[in-house]
Amino acid sequence: MTETLVPLWCASGGLIDPKSTTDEAEVRAFVRKCVDHGVTRLFPSGGTKMLVDAARDSNIEVDPYGAFNAHGGTSANHDWSVKYTVARLGSAEARVILDQHRPIYSPSRLEPRISDFAKAHPEYRTKSRFGTDTLAPDTGISLSLAFPEVRTFEEEKFL
Repeated sequence: MTETLVPLWCASGGLIDPKSTTDEAEVRAFVRKCVDHGVTRLFPSGGTKMLVDAARDSNIEVDPYGAFNAHGGTSANHDWSVKYTVARLGSAEARVILDQHRPIYSPSRLEPRISDFAKAHPEYRTKSRFGTDTLAPDTGISLSLAFPEVRTFEEEKFL
């Protein structure tokens, strides 16, 4: 009989933040829930060593996903006017407000993000197809693997 693979993608905003959770009891409780629900493999978005070790101790395979050589980008976050209702969404009071006010979609807010390593070493940045290494909407930042320091940094990140 072949074992059934039950994967779980765990990224920020889910049951646990795989990149920043430092409470070992919380990590172990999360792994225990995974075991209880039959999860056999975790795909944490850049998971910590603590999460990887706890999962492996419970015979759960871990494939920590990290976008190789991705050091920045621009996210477009959108707000909705319902965000500003006083009552908790889903409550009877909120329902009255929503029945009188339909959600209005607002313009996006651009949020650039860049890794600390790329901030500290702009000399390692590669040029985009537009010939620039400046972060702009719909562009990302990657670093040139021609530099030994970049290769070492990327290797350490995956180890």
